[in-house]
Amino acid sequence: MDKDNIKSTIMELLHVINEKKFRELINVADIDKYVKKFSAYKFLQLMIVAHICQMESLARISQKVKNMEEIQTSFRLDGISTSQLSRKQRFLTPNMFEKIFVTWL
Repeated sequence: MDKDNIKSTIMELLHVINEKKFRELINVADIDKYVKKFSAYKFLQLMIVAHICQMESLARISQKVKNMEEIQTSFRLDGISTSQLSRKQRFLTPNMFEKIFVTWL
């Protein structure tokens, strides 16, 4: 998959996911209650990018965010640690995402 296809695929996926609706569903579970910069929505976006780019681990994702200015700019993050990703992943269970995506269907 070339660079242009990856960008257009990511944009199509993120366009389908309504940020306002996503935040409403997340707020019910108080997942982002005290979060300032790394919200559940940013986590979802980052996981979509990581999946499309075939990043194997949270450590690899963290490294890519740290080293790639384009990702930092897109997500408005200077960097994100592996432990921050792990904590966010722990709270965002597959059941939570199932509820979110079933709501859009």
